[in-house]
Amino acid sequence: MEFNVTFNKIRTKKKSTYIADQIINNIRKGIYKVGDKLPSERQIVKKTGVSRPSVREALSALQIVGLVESKSGDGAYICQPVKSDNIEFRIWSILEKIRSPFEIWEARKTLEPDIAGLAAEKSTSQDIKNLKKALRSMHKMAEKKDNKRFLKADQKFHMTLATITRNTTIEWIIYPLLQNMTQKLWIEIKKNSLSNEEHVKISLFLHDRILKAVENKNKELARKEIKRHFRKLEKYIFKDY
Repeated sequence: MEFNVTFNKIRTKKKSTYIADQIINNIRKGIYKVGDKLPSERQIVKKTGVSRPSVREALSALQIVGLVESKSGDGAYICQPVKSDNIEFRIWSILEKIRSPFEIWEARKTLEPDIAGLAAEKSTSQDIKNLKKALRSMHKMAEKKDNKRFLKADQKFHMTLATITRNTTIEWIIYPLLQNMTQKLWIEIKKNSLSNEEHVKISLFLHDRILKAVENKNKELARKEIKRHFRKLEKYIFKDY
């Protein structure tokens, strides 16, 4: 005997997707209206029990689809009602199909100090020219306030460090991690920090120190400077809404 049973495809959700779905549902129910300020990241973390990176990813995805607007130094606000029935799928496409930017950041913090150290050991005059070229491009894009191309130049700088190691396995590992820097979700997460002139100035200063350590073939200093780079910049990148 056959039964006419319909099965729905099961989607594995990240915690960030669940957070975004809850906010969307609250907008639909009228709990949050256009112009309302959302709870801070810390408050959402406390209420839901998820990690802060998951909350940041959810809010950033909601900004990409146009439901939420972040006002620097003030918070995140609802900027339009839920008009589309497929909004959840759009959120799912943003959050579920890419690696977590925060996991990528954590992986890079772990790997890149040793990459910088090895680059300092093996660097040639041509390698230093390539690093300087990438840094000049970062300066140029910063002056133009072109955030997307600034991140592209930043990506090039760090990929050049990996290339200098003359180790194809390192390049193979680090390349997909750096590719994440130009994805929509990462650009949205960094948008507020990149609009902060102090952040950009510090970023350029720290990259210059990394370059000088590699140029001077100071392995330990190169490792130290790139650790400093991650430690300093994440204060701006992961600042609460």
